[in-house]
Amino acid sequence: MYVLVGNDHAIEGYRDPQSDDPELVRYRGVEGQRVTTLEFPEGLTTMEAFDATVRSLAHHIHREHAPAWFESDSDTLKALLAEHYALPDSKAKAPRSWGKDTGAAEVIKTVSAPADSKDA
Repeated sequence: MYVLVGNDHAIEGYRDPQSDDPELVRYRGVEGQRVTTLEFPEGLTTMEAFDATVRSLAHHIHREHAPAWFESDSDTLKALLAEHYALPDSKAKAPRSWGKDTGAAEVIKTVSAPADSKDA
């Protein structure tokens, strides 16, 4: 099972070695239209994939924004994400022009752990 997420409000984590707390992970915006790809291991339930997707996107998309679109090989996962992010069905597919503003969409691969994992 997988999900592709269109992200035009991407963020990236970084550490500032010059700060008072060099281990603190800070976030900053990233320009352009991005694609975050989450590929789930065999045996993961749809609800576990949904939970992992929502928790993972908190580290990829600015908290005040939702995904621009998404695609998945699971209709149930697509329906859960559409409801959670209040996206219409028309947003359940990548637009043909996605990524054209930056030359190409960046793919950020994320491997998600099962929902009961502390590292997910």
